[in-house]
Amino acid sequence: MEVVDAILFYATVSFKKQFEHAAFTRESNQAFFLKLIDKSGKFGWGECLPREYVTGETTQTAQKNLIRHCKRIKARKKFSDIEQISQFLDELEPAKSRNLSALCATDMALLDLFGKSTGQSISQILYPNKEDSKQVEIRSGPLSLSSPAYKKNIYLLLGLDEIKLKISPETEAERINKIGSGIFGSKFLKPTTLRLDGNMAFTRKTLEDLLSKVKVPIYYIEQPFPTTEEQNFPEYRIMVDESLISLEDAEKGIFDAANIRLGKNGGFLRTKAIAKTLERRDIPYMVGSLVGESSLLSAALLHFSSGLNHILMEGCYSPNILKTDPAEHTLKIGYNGSVKFDYSSPGIGNSAQPGKANLISVVSIN
Repeated sequence: MEVVDAILFYATVSFKKQFEHAAFTRESNQAFFLKLIDKSGKFGWGECLPREYVTGETTQTAQKNLIRHCKRIKARKKFSDIEQISQFLDELEPAKSRNLSALCATDMALLDLFGKSTGQSISQILYPNKEDSKQVEIRSGPLSLSSPAYKKNIYLLLGLDEIKLKISPETEAERINKIGSGIFGSKFLKPTTLRLDGNMAFTRKTLEDLLSKVKVPIYYIEQPFPTTEEQNFPEYRIMVDESLISLEDAEKGIFDAANIRLGKNGGFLRTKAIAKTLERRDIPYMVGSLVGESSLLSAALLHFSSGLNHILMEGCYSPNILKTDPAEHTLKIGYNGSVKFDYSSPGIGNSAQPGKANLISVVSIN
């Protein structure tokens, strides 16, 4: 394929209502959508959601790096195979880089365009030795700090395996006990586990004070402490999130489980390497999503997850969170976490439609 043009869309994507967790409260996302166009007129899409508290990227640095990436792509122009794309991305952002949401968009757009140029889906590109990629099911449903307790019943009726509850040091144990009660199986509902997500807000004392009053089983506690601290706690299994950004984190980190995401780990190729490293270390991991991702990234997550041995999958929440989904096809969760999606379409199988969001700027990269 030969890339001849690149366009960067910067937009505000509004939420239906405020989403709150211990690290941030947001009513919208600042998002970038990258469109790469090849000589034949085909195009590939990527999505970037910078999170300063995760990778250190701001909208300003993400935009700067995306423009830099595009200029390098247009200077290079031709890519013959996936190995060339992988090498180019590694040169663009070396292993220790933290420009990973920007890299995600670039990686996505290149692979989407490559798939459309060669007639291959992302699943086929990532997992060429698999005859059939599995149909991915969403197995986890999130509750924010402000979500009503009854929302858990929706997840139970959908047949999900897990409920993730966002917590902070101000969270009352009574709320956790209320959410946890009745989710572990009944005559009509299958057993469901409870994961607590601390988003780096706790000290060991505040976490101990809270958990001492919790009376229901906890499956995992996700990232309770800041990234500068070790993520371990007696008698509880810790799942890392913000502490696992790079491949080096996956290779050397000490933790019980991990939450990996295309948006924070650098796109398909970088995140696949992280997943394979965790599998080699026999560390369980789940594939997650960032709050407010569009159905473009949801489609990317489904492809990515189809060839992995993850323990949980969360995503495809855009119909529940976003006022308008800036994608061609909106992907949503059905019963038992099923998602109607065509894994055989070339590339990602979905396209961004930035005009559905509140556009701030459109830049053609020269």
